[in-house]
Amino acid sequence: MNRSSRTSQVQIALWLLLLAAASFLAVRDFHSHAAILVDSSRYVVLAQSLLRGPVYGLVDRPVPPVVSVYPFGYPLILAPLVAAFPQDFEVLRWPSLVATLLNISILFWGWRLLSKRSQWWGLAVAALYAVAPSTILQARLVLSEAVFMTFLLVTILLFELGARRQAPWWWCLLAGASSFAMVFTRTAGWPMWVGLVLYLLVRRRQRALRDLLGVAATMVALTTLVVVATTVRPIDLLPLSYMGLDDSLVKEQTGENQTSTLPHITPTTGPNDTLAPAVEQLSSDQNGSVPGRWKLLAYLGREMIRRSEDKLTRLVPAAVAPGLDSHLFSTVMRRYGLDSVAPWAGLALCLLILIGFAVWAWQDGVSAFLVIVPFYGAVLMLWTWSDVRLLYPIAPQVALAFLIAIDACIKALWRLVRRQPTPQHIGRLLAPVALVLFLVYAGIAFMYPNNRFYTRTVEERGRWLRERTSSESLLMTTLPETDYLYTGRTVVPLPEVDAETTPAELWLQLQASGADFAVVYPLHIWWRESGKSTEREFFTTGSERIAPRLLAELEKEGRVKRLPTPAEVPFQVYALSP
Repeated sequence: MNRSSRTSQVQIALWLLLLAAASFLAVRDFHSHAAILVDSSRYVVLAQSLLRGPVYGLVDRPVPPVVSVYPFGYPLILAPLVAAFPQDFEVLRWPSLVATLLNISILFWGWRLLSKRSQWWGLAVAALYAVAPSTILQARLVLSEAVFMTFLLVTILLFELGARRQAPWWWCLLAGASSFAMVFTRTAGWPMWVGLVLYLLVRRRQRALRDLLGVAATMVALTTLVVVATTVRPIDLLPLSYMGLDDSLVKEQTGENQTSTLPHITPTTGPNDTLAPAVEQLSSDQNGSVPGRWKLLAYLGREMIRRSEDKLTRLVPAAVAPGLDSHLFSTVMRRYGLDSVAPWAGLALCLLILIGFAVWAWQDGVSAFLVIVPFYGAVLMLWTWSDVRLLYPIAPQVALAFLIAIDACIKALWRLVRRQPTPQHIGRLLAPVALVLFLVYAGIAFMYPNNRFYTRTVEERGRWLRERTSSESLLMTTLPETDYLYTGRTVVPLPEVDAETTPAELWLQLQASGADFAVVYPLHIWWRESGKSTEREFFTTGSERIAPRLLAELEKEGRVKRLPTPAEVPFQVYALSP
């Protein structure tokens, strides 16, 4: 047996070990977090709307379903499981785990199309992805990240194949199907797809036009099939829930003023991830005049720069140094007086990643695997986000750039110290670095805190509400879709309130909603068992902190009545007086 075949067998064995390691880390604490919570519950409700209609949307609301919060791709995958197991939410975790294992395999077996570097680089990237804490967490959750990455990686492979040689007849069908699945699983897939199309046009120029027309025709055909055969409407194909910025700009240009006397208590039905709040804040100055277009653009520019600081010093570095974005890390830094040093360390890691991307592009050239990064990165810079999981779609690229940067630093250090060309064996020093990163990632994933206490509170709250409310009751809750799935009751969202909101203003919203009960509770409760001790950390947003105080004031006025709830479960229920 020659050396190349022996090495190949070793790599295959290591790939199988990666699958086993990822499966073990994910399954050993598979139910550590609630299957149905916030985004997960919305996906399930959307899947139910695909099965039972009447239209695609949040059918848990008393009014006609609002425009969909998310595209139909992931709910369409969940729909068969929801139909087969309508009351078993735990089975909905499995698509994420299967997709995670597929992603590891695609990174390994498709590496020759993803990169010009050796298969060992592909194995290292697959290894870091396989045991990263974010990967293991997403493998346990009912979220679209892992499934989206599967479609994204397949689309990248097909576009790279089409860029390297004349595409066979079946390429248009497969590339169109994977592109369709990618862009309608997550809206962020659209800018990535645009990047892949431009890459193919640059590589093959006019010869790519016919193939791209075939891809577009396939996407249109599949989209038409979904619209005809399901409850999805043409309007659901548009990412309307992400167009808050556009609405604000329309108001600014038409001169509309915000005349509402109820600040920040409009119920929301979609993700609040754009710069819309910032634009709305600027929609009128103290005198009520509308600012000019240039003033608005300047303000948006300043906002983007200000909001980029946290991304570049905390969130992006956390993609390669898990824990930098955690509450524990911030607490430790403050305890030892290093809270001012942490952002600089994070910025250094971010610069190292950027250097890795630059070296990657310089040494290997542009590829489909690389070209999606600036397109997705531009979207992230325009968006407001505070969760490192939004970097999940480009996690393998970030890992590769980090390894390339470390490799470049090792070689540069050798040349600086020895003042001679870098010998070939120096490059092998990257292997122990990758191994250390692998072990650190796996260790963090193994010790990742569970959230079982919160899962029990969600189940207990649902049980309590089912027993003490009628099937016709309308609940106003912090997490409407979650409580709908656990109670079967029609729901409306709790209004957003702030420190300036008065009890009278909240009462107007309660009356307008027609709700019978208002249910408030902390949004997240992390819980970890350590021997006999139990650590609980309560994380609540402004509405969850302020709404109970306002409701307590309304109770004193005799407008609402608080019902007795279990002391060990942190939630409050108020019956609204007629």
